[in-house]
Amino acid sequence: MRSFYQSTMDHYLADLGAAIVRDDPFHYMISAASFVKFACSALFMENGQFEPSHRGFLSRVLELKTLPDGFSGYFESFLRPDSELPPSRKYEIAKLIAKGVVLL
Repeated sequence: MRSFYQSTMDHYLADLGAAIVRDDPFHYMISAASFVKFACSALFMENGQFEPSHRGFLSRVLELKTLPDGFSGYFESFLRPDSELPPSRKYEIAKLIAKGVVLL
C-alpha cells in the first residue's frame, strides 16, 4: 500500500512541475493538493496509523513519530499562501518532501 501512495505522490509531483511550466494555476492547485494528500498518506502508512479526516491531516501528520528530516519546516513552507513563495520554489520544496518520504 505504501508503494501505491509513494508512486501516486511522485505522479502528482510531476504534475506540479508540469503545471508550473505551462503556467496553469488550476492544474497547479489540484496537483499541489493531491501531492500533499498522498505524501501524508505515505507517512501515515509508514507510522502504522489510519489517515484522519482532512481536517486532521495538518495537525496529525506533524505529530507522527517517524517523519523525514526537516519535514515539518518543508511542509509548513509548502502550505504557505501562494503570495509568499513563488510556485517554482514550492516545487523545489515538494521535491525535498518527496525525497524524504521515499528515503524512510
